[in-house]
Amino acid sequence: MQYSMQQEFMRRRVQAMYNEVAVPLTAENIMLEADARKAFESALEQIADSARVTRGEVARRLTEFMYLLDTSKTIVGVLALPETGNELFVEVPSSQWSYDTQKP
Repeated sequence: MQYSMQQEFMRRRVQAMYNEVAVPLTAENIMLEADARKAFESALEQIADSARVTRGEVARRLTEFMYLLDTSKTIVGVLALPETGNELFVEVPSSQWSYDTQKP
């Protein structure tokens, strides 16, 4: 899989921040546990409202920069919100997600 220069730059930032190897992920294969999914959907709605963008746009931006921390197995998603001048880092601990190996 080919990654953009921006995705590689963000991967290196995540690695430096968490002091772990960060592996890029595709969101299609990640399954969140029920509680994590509810919290995630609520957060997406709140972020979309405050940034005045659609929930779908927030989700798209977040899934563009998703990384698996190699040691802790935590997923880190980075959400850039130029509308508000903010950048959010979303963490999903290993106990709250699984990887669907049936999807390509």
